[in-house]
Amino acid sequence: MSSIYQRNDTWYIQYLSNGKLIQKSLKTKDKRSAALQQKQLDAQITLGQINITKGKIPVKATFAKLLEIRRPSLRPSSFTRYKGLAANLVAFLESISREYMNDLTDTDIARYVTFRREKGASNKTIFEELLIMKYAVKMLIEHDHLIKSPVKRWPTVKVTSKKPESIGGYAQDEIRKILAHFAGNPIYDYFMGLIYTGCRRSELWAITIADIDFHNGAIRISSMKTGTNPTNQFRHIEIHRDLLPILRRRAEGKRQSDAIFPIQGKGLWLLRALRKACKDLGIQYRRLHGLRHTFISTLLNVGTPLRAVMEMAGHSDFETTLRYSHISQNDMRGKINQLDFGGGAAAVNTGTARADAEDKPVIVAEPARKKRSRKASEEDA
Repeated sequence: MSSIYQRNDTWYIQYLSNGKLIQKSLKTKDKRSAALQQKQLDAQITLGQINITKGKIPVKATFAKLLEIRRPSLRPSSFTRYKGLAANLVAFLESISREYMNDLTDTDIARYVTFRREKGASNKTIFEELLIMKYAVKMLIEHDHLIKSPVKRWPTVKVTSKKPESIGGYAQDEIRKILAHFAGNPIYDYFMGLIYTGCRRSELWAITIADIDFHNGAIRISSMKTGTNPTNQFRHIEIHRDLLPILRRRAEGKRQSDAIFPIQGKGLWLLRALRKACKDLGIQYRRLHGLRHTFISTLLNVGTPLRAVMEMAGHSDFETTLRYSHISQNDMRGKINQLDFGGGAAAVNTGTARADAEDKPVIVAEPARKKRSRKASEEDA
């Protein structure tokens, strides 16, 4: 693939073509424009490498390219499983004569879920296979092979965790303990970035200096999981006051294209550090995703509009955001008395009036009874 670099304020691109290094000017001083041209060129290169044409996109070539892209970021055992799940998808699509990704339909995906369940596949396996299919479609959109996803509605497959106690967010006092545990450690910055932006791990690593707008106090985050087109490819988060000095320090002396939270290795060090910290602190480990969970649920609990939280979290629909709206017993305590429909004083007055009336005889007129036939009386009995 290609790479871009800046020389005398002008952006250039370089790439290999038939073993020869090609370098040429992109004739722009704007990095975003250069990145867009790079993306278009990479799409052309990919078209040539996997024999994909703009009209028809072969299923086999698509998944082969996806595996090639994903392989460096996966452990050997994980890649083997990933490859097997992708093979299940390809085999099914071939069995229903779907040779091209363009021809996929909502019905095809629904049939796949039914087919896999009949074969005894677990919900977890089916969920992972659908995720791989989504990644494949997203890859094609990012490389301009598809304008939009051919699948408009993806089936919902619920996965039950074997460790439900590990799902959910951390309490605020737990977050404070975790941050205090890492104070003075370089990893502290990463956890501050996660808890105050709500980003996914991969999204945090993708943030560059160019994505930080110090003047307007905002961070641009690439919605790597849900972005499908230019309108939802990025989201913007206000910079928290406690995160601002960290970003300024980490951005100092760096180029615009440098990552502000660069990945180290395959990123497992971050998970391991959090797991060990939770063990040392006596806190239930709720995964790294628990920090994102805390970010979203806290915003909802303090009354942030649902639409705003959905945008800040990078969700594609309200239903996903509402999964994070867990309310604890402490959150509910004292709230019932905030209801004020009146009636309290009236109840007191009514009681007083009733007491005064008890000394007076009350004559209640008995309603006149309608004469009923003998047959009707027998039926009631």
